[in-house]
Amino acid sequence: MVSDTGMYQHFKEATLPLTYRRREVDCLLNPLTMQRSVRVAGLSGMGKSNLLRFLVSHPQRLEDDPNFLAKSVYFLYLDCNKLNPVNSLSFYRECAFRLSVSQDLPTIADEYLLYKQVETALRQIDPGTLVIWVVDQAEPLYATVSPEFFRQLRNLRDEVRAGKMIFIFGSQRPLGNLFELEKLFNWTCWVGPLSAEDREEFFTRHEKRLGFRVEEALRNLWWQLTGAHPGLLKNALEWTKWRGLADIERDEIQLIRDALHYEPIQKYCRTLWDDLRPAEQNFLAEIGSGRESGTPSHQLKQSGLLRHGWPGWQIFSPLWETYLRQNIWPHLEVQPMQVELNRTTRQVKLHWQGQTVKTIISRNLVFSLLEALSVAPGQLYSKDELINTIYKDELVPAVFDDALFQLIAGLRKSLDPLVNQLCPEMTGSCLQNIRGVGYKLVVDLPAYDFDEAQT
Repeated sequence: MVSDTGMYQHFKEATLPLTYRRREVDCLLNPLTMQRSVRVAGLSGMGKSNLLRFLVSHPQRLEDDPNFLAKSVYFLYLDCNKLNPVNSLSFYRECAFRLSVSQDLPTIADEYLLYKQVETALRQIDPGTLVIWVVDQAEPLYATVSPEFFRQLRNLRDEVRAGKMIFIFGSQRPLGNLFELEKLFNWTCWVGPLSAEDREEFFTRHEKRLGFRVEEALRNLWWQLTGAHPGLLKNALEWTKWRGLADIERDEIQLIRDALHYEPIQKYCRTLWDDLRPAEQNFLAEIGSGRESGTPSHQLKQSGLLRHGWPGWQIFSPLWETYLRQNIWPHLEVQPMQVELNRTTRQVKLHWQGQTVKTIISRNLVFSLLEALSVAPGQLYSKDELINTIYKDELVPAVFDDALFQLIAGLRKSLDPLVNQLCPEMTGSCLQNIRGVGYKLVVDLPAYDFDEAQT
């Protein structure tokens, strides 16, 4: 008789306590006890694969549930990213290997023969045992197999196991039409950021792994800045160990800027962004710029990347939001800064990389100077052009050179702090003086450089 006793005890998740990610585990146990198939979805670094490996290495979590009606459970786990090549033939070969049906599997190139071996092995499992087929990282397999593949799986369930077999498909997003299997799936469990109940276990486990202890204040800060994203939080602790507790800034803004030089954190941030669809990226860009309109997609909400706060939706992690703002938000071509003026209210709005800042310029002549420079932002204007535009038909004596200088100083005082908010890498003034020629409004701001040496 086929048995999975100890089959997955080599997984590192086998050493985790039974309280691990209780909220997500409970979400899975509910349908599994009713013998319903489940889609499990989670974006990069959220811990979806860890959760599935925890489940298959702790069958007692399901067997001990009072609502579990089968005699026992048998997990058949496959990570599709490890199939080579990713196709149905490799899938059945890996299943046959897990079921320990033959020593000659590497030489078998007949898909039907492998399928029949899997069928035979499944028949040998006690009829009272519930077989749960866990297919993790399912996207590449889904992209290559035909509808016939799903019909075969349905046949194994109905004809071979008499219904005593269900499926868990893990992917970044819920997979689309599963053809013959589709009617079995009416439940989706999303794996998002850690819950408050996971906090102590997470820090204790990773501090033990790294061999150091983080004080409670810094724990709280990292929890908040990473939005409790497991991947970001894990790498934040590793960077803290590498940097040294004594050299870690406790100022939130500086801590974010320092941490974003750490390559693993950069990669997680970028991968999270790349996981999203264009419409979702655009919605996040609108939130970041304060121009939120409409309602986010169901999947964007379920992924845990948004939180509903005041005045509306908020990006879950200040660290990730800062990365998006600074590293070409939203990873498109860097556009020049846009200047929006309202002559009636004398309000100035500056837009750049999904951000908006604003101020009021009360002095009429200073506002007129900005109007003149904004006709063609980035263009160089001579002193005479600016003076004639600002003072219009009035006489322009030489003393107006000094008057223009005073207006430039006043405009810099109003704009430079705003531009620095948009782009901290902007070290000079946004009003550039070309000696002996004139002035221009600088709108091509420098993109954040993540490749500079770590400090």
